[in-house]
Amino acid sequence: MLLRVAATCVALSGLLASGVLLAAPPAAALEGEPSCRVTVTIPDIDVRRSLAYYPGSPDDGPGTRIQNGGRLASPRGPKGGVAAGEIGNHFIAGHRNTAGGPLLRIRELGRGDVVRVRERCDDGTDTTYVYTLTSKPRYIDFFTRRGRALQIAPVPFHPGRPAVQPMLTLSTCATQEDNRRGDRRRDRHGNPPGRWVVAGTLTETIPR
Repeated sequence: MLLRVAATCVALSGLLASGVLLAAPPAAALEGEPSCRVTVTIPDIDVRRSLAYYPGSPDDGPGTRIQNGGRLASPRGPKGGVAAGEIGNHFIAGHRNTAGGPLLRIRELGRGDVVRVRERCDDGTDTTYVYTLTSKPRYIDFFTRRGRALQIAPVPFHPGRPAVQPMLTLSTCATQEDNRRGDRRRDRHGNPPGRWVVAGTLTETIPR
C-alpha cells in the first residue's frame, strides 16, 4: 500500500457503555482515499474498539476529543504516524481511565501478544493487519521532547532510525502511577505527563 499523506477520518458513531461496537456508516473520505471502517482488536486484554485516523500529533486537541468519545485515535502526517500496514509507525492512542478505558489493561500486555487492525473500505477492500508486540509496556514522560520522540519515531523507541517495515505503537496515560508519585501536572487537554507505551511489528496481512 502506498503511503497515504492525507488522513482519513474513520469512525463508528455508536459505542455501548460496555465498549461493544454499534453499527454505523463510515465517515466521508478525504481526497484520494476510500472511506473505511477501522476496528482494533487486542484479544489478550479483551479490547475491540473503533479507530479514527486524523491529521495531527499524539494527544493533541483533536486526538484527545476522539479518545474522549470512546474511540482509539491514530494521528497521521508529518507529526504523526502512518496508516495500518504501511512502512513506519502506526501510532494508536486510547484512554485508560475514562471513556470506557479501552487501554485500562495495557500493562498486562507483553512480547508475543497480538494487535489486529481491520480496515473495511467502501472500495470493497477488507484487510486485517496483525501486529505482534516486541516489547513490554514502557513508561515515558510525554511532557519531554525526548519522551514524545521515543513513541512517535518511525521506529518506536529509536528516534532517528529509518523505518524499513510496518510497526505499531500503543500509548495510554499513566495517570495512576503519576498520581501516586504526587505528579499531578496536566497539559491543556487534561493529559498527565506519563505514558505507558508498547511496540510491535507487522507479522501478517490478511485480505478478505
